[in-house]
Amino acid sequence: MGSLGDRELYLAVSELTYSNVFTIELGQILLNNQIIKLMVFDEEREAIERWIPE
Repeated sequence: MGSLGDRELYLAVSELTYSNVFTIELGQILLNNQIIKLMVFDEEREAIERWIPE
C-alpha cells in the first residue's frame, strides 16, 4: 500500500447513521479511543455537519 503522508482517513456517515451507531456504548468507545474518525453529513442539505474528532 502507498503512504498517505500527512493525510487522515475519515469515514463519511449520515446524521441518521451517526445517531443510530455512534451514540451507543460501542460507538462511543470507538470515537473516544480515536479508533475511527468520522465526517457526519446531512443527506437532505448535502452538507457536512461535523468532523469527529475536530
